[in-house]
Amino acid sequence: MAGGRRSPSLHLDLTNFENGGDSRYVLTSPRSLEACSRLGVRPVDLLYKSYGEVREENPGASSQEVSERYEAHEMERLRKVRQCRELRKKLLHSDCNHRRSRSFDAHLNHGRTSQNPRYHRDNTTSPNNWDYLDVTASPNRATSPNRWGLHNTVASPSHWGHTINDRRGEGEMQRSRSHGNLVDPKVQIHHLTREVEKEIKVSVPNRDKKIAALMLLKHQEEEMSKQRKLQAQQAWEDLRSKEKVIREALSKHDWTNRPQNQRQSPRSLKLQWQLDAVRYMTAQNNKDWKTLTPEQRILLEDSMKKVQSDLQSKRQFQELMSKDKDTREMGGHLLEERMLQAIKAKMIKDLQNKKNIQMKNEYEKLRHSRMKEEVDNQVQVEECSKRMSIQQKERKFQEMHEQIQEERLKEIQEKSSREDEMIVMAKIRAERQEKEQIRHKKMLVQLTNQKLLQAKDSMGKNIQTKAERTRELNFVKEKAHQLLKQKREEDEENHRKHLAHLIRIKDRKTDKVLKEKEATIEEGKKIARASFHIRDKIREQTKSRTFDQMALQAQLSASFMKTIP
Repeated sequence: MAGGRRSPSLHLDLTNFENGGDSRYVLTSPRSLEACSRLGVRPVDLLYKSYGEVREENPGASSQEVSERYEAHEMERLRKVRQCRELRKKLLHSDCNHRRSRSFDAHLNHGRTSQNPRYHRDNTTSPNNWDYLDVTASPNRATSPNRWGLHNTVASPSHWGHTINDRRGEGEMQRSRSHGNLVDPKVQIHHLTREVEKEIKVSVPNRDKKIAALMLLKHQEEEMSKQRKLQAQQAWEDLRSKEKVIREALSKHDWTNRPQNQRQSPRSLKLQWQLDAVRYMTAQNNKDWKTLTPEQRILLEDSMKKVQSDLQSKRQFQELMSKDKDTREMGGHLLEERMLQAIKAKMIKDLQNKKNIQMKNEYEKLRHSRMKEEVDNQVQVEECSKRMSIQQKERKFQEMHEQIQEERLKEIQEKSSREDEMIVMAKIRAERQEKEQIRHKKMLVQLTNQKLLQAKDSMGKNIQTKAERTRELNFVKEKAHQLLKQKREEDEENHRKHLAHLIRIKDRKTDKVLKEKEATIEEGKKIARASFHIRDKIREQTKSRTFDQMALQAQLSASFMKTIP
C-alpha cells in the first residue's frame, strides 16, 4: 500500500483541482460542475461503467449486444469527458486572468480616497472617456501644483506606498483566512460524525466524510466570491468618480490659463497630461516602483510608450503638412516645363522605335527566303538517297529468300530418312517385348500354384489356433465383467453417501450466508442512515443547493426510504 495510489485526505480545497487526472473527486469542484451544467451533462454520466454492470442492466440481451452497448457507452462517456475537460480548462484560464487583473486593479485603486463632495455624487461616466485609464488610474499619479494647480485631488507618493503596504497586509490576512477555512470543515465534519455515530452506533465511511467536507468548502468559497465581487464593484465605482473629478479639474485649470496660440485640442491635452503624469511617477517614486509587482510595471511601461508614440506621430504629421504647403506654392512653374520636355522626348522616342521595327522586319523576310531554299535542296538530296537504299535492300532480300528455301528442302529430306529408320527400330522392339511377356506369364502361373498349396496347409492350422484363442478370451471377458459389476455397485453406493454429505454441508452454508446477508443489509441500512443524517445537517448549516444536489436529492431520498424497513 505504501507504493500504491493513496486516496485523497479530508484536507481539500475547491480551488486546488488544477490537475484532476488522478483525483477521485474532481466532479465536485465548482469549475467541473459549471462545465457539466453548461454542456447539459450529469456528473453521474461521466463515471466509468464496467462490462458486468452493463450486462446486469440488460439481462435478456446477448453477449454481442452487451459488448456493442458497452462500447457505445464508453465512446459517449469519453466524448463527454473530453468536452467537459476542455470547457473546464477554458474556465480555469479565464478565472486566472480575471484574478490577475482584479488583483492589479485592487492594488492600483485601493489607496485613492477623495475629500471632494462630488466624489460620492458623480459616478456615471461613459465608457468612451476611459481610453487612457491605464495611466490615469495609477494611484501614485501626482503632478506639480505649479503646473496643474491640484492639491487635494491627486494622491502623493507616500500615500501610494502606504496603500500598497495596506493591500499586502490584507492579502496575507486573506491567505491566512483561506488556510483557516481548510481546517474548519475538517473539525466540523469530525464533530458531526461523532454525533451521528453516537446516535446510530455505526462508523461513517470515509467517502461520505469527504463529500461532506467538499460541500462545506464549496459553501465557504461561494460566500468569499460574493464578498470579492462586492469589493471589486465598490472599487470600480470609486475609481470612476475620482477620475471624473480629476478630468474636470484639469480641463478648467489648463485650458483657461493657456494663451490663444498655445492652446491644443482636447486629445493632445490628454496625451500630454498622461505623458507628464507618467514621467513624474517614474522620476519621483523609485522606491514605490520597486514595491510594484512585475505585471503592474509592465502595464505602466506600456501606457508610457503608447502616449509617447501618439505624440511623436502627431508632431511628424504636422511637419509633413507644413512642408507640403511650401512645395505646392514654389513648384507650379517647374512642373509645367518638365511636362513639356517629357512629351517631346516621348514623341522622339516613339519615331525611333518605329524605324527600328521596319528595319528588323525586312531583315527577317530575307533570312526566311534563304532558309527556305536551303531546306528544299536538302529534302531532294535525302529523297534520292532513300530510293537507292530501298533498291539495295530489295536485292538482298531476294537472295536471302532463295537461300532459306534451299535449306528447308534439305531439312525435310533428312527428317524423312530419320523417320523411316525409327519405324524399323520400333517394330523390332515390339517383337522382343511380346516374347518377354509370354515368358513372364508362365512364371506367374507356376508361382500361383505353389502359393495355393501353401495357403491350404496354413488355413487348417490357423483355424485350430483361432478356436483355442476365442475360448481363452471368452473366459477372461466373463471374469472382467463380474469384477466391473461389483465395482460399479460399490461406486454407486459411495456416490450416494457423498451426495448426502454435500447436501448437509450446503444446507449449513446457506443458513450461514443468509444470516450474514441479513447482518450486512442491516449494517448497510445503518450506514446509509448515518450518511443521510450527515448530509442533512450540512445542508441545514449551508442552506445552499447546487445543481447536482438538486438533481440527486430525489434519488437519495427514494433510496433511503427503500433501505428503511
